[in-house]
Amino acid sequence: MLCRKYGRPSTLVLITILLMAALVFFFGITTHLHSNVDSSVKTNIQQVRNELSYHFHQKLESVKTIVKIDPALKPRNIKLLNQQDIQPFRGNILFLVNSNIGNKERRTSIRKNWANQTKFNQHRKKFHNVSFKAYFMTGFKAEKFNLAKTESVKYGDLLITNRTEDYWDFSRRAMISFHWTIENCYYDYLLKADDDIFIHIPNLFTFLYKDPYVLKHHDRLYAGYIIMHGKPHRNLKFKWGVTYEEWGADAYPPFSTGMGFILSRFIIEKMIPHFDWEKPFRVDDVYIGHLVYMAQISNIGIRSSVGQEFSRFNDPKKCPIQSKAIVYHQVLTEDCMRKLTESSLKVK
Repeated sequence: MLCRKYGRPSTLVLITILLMAALVFFFGITTHLHSNVDSSVKTNIQQVRNELSYHFHQKLESVKTIVKIDPALKPRNIKLLNQQDIQPFRGNILFLVNSNIGNKERRTSIRKNWANQTKFNQHRKKFHNVSFKAYFMTGFKAEKFNLAKTESVKYGDLLITNRTEDYWDFSRRAMISFHWTIENCYYDYLLKADDDIFIHIPNLFTFLYKDPYVLKHHDRLYAGYIIMHGKPHRNLKFKWGVTYEEWGADAYPPFSTGMGFILSRFIIEKMIPHFDWEKPFRVDDVYIGHLVYMAQISNIGIRSSVGQEFSRFNDPKKCPIQSKAIVYHQVLTEDCMRKLTESSLKVK
């Protein structure tokens, strides 16, 4: 009777039983592996967050193109005297250091210390192996040229202009150097500084790749110790005093002091058509700010120094360590430069 009542199971029943067995097996395996899967998911989420944080480092090589500047925008009588020696750079951060042609010792100190990329390999790994290189832009002195040319051949990082060394000619020096970097290098950021400056590399990495405002404006960033409402000094006894003929307006555009400021490559490209080779404003810090203003960059990110990021005046005799600073001024000795570099290397 029982056999007749319940007979052989139908095809539908068999399918139902098999599906139930499969579900039991699946959930059993899922429960067994739950902790491993959960850990893996968390790891993947963190990796995604990291990728998003540094998305601008992951640009395709195909879009990292070198820009050729319209010949009409190039100067006729200003040039680099050692073009064939200079080694192009393709990476993330390009340092452009203003240096008197005779300041070989300062340049050597910088190369050995904060500009030595291999010293910071552990810090670079934390930021997708970010790369950097320093170049030194100089003027011309006949009695110093041969020694500088030897240095140029050895290191490939000097930009020696044919303009006589002159403090009031720095605007032209910066323009010709900007030209060279745009036509021969690829980089995301350019940090312009002087050769009596120390750059705290780990703090710079944190600033560029973790600061929310910088991340938001990474491709159109102007950062430094920004003077927002500066006015020209009319007393010509003052070092930076200017006449109304030189600057007719009663105010300056926002500009960064020259000890160290950062520009995104995109901004520099947009500044170039506004270069005035004949009569640039001689106060180069203000002139750079003027060029940024003239470029009319939409959604530009002007990031002024918070605390003492870009405004740390260093006591040359005591050489104190300032843990939050990105730029130190003045650093005049090899001992101080080495001390500050070794301190920065200890940052985790």
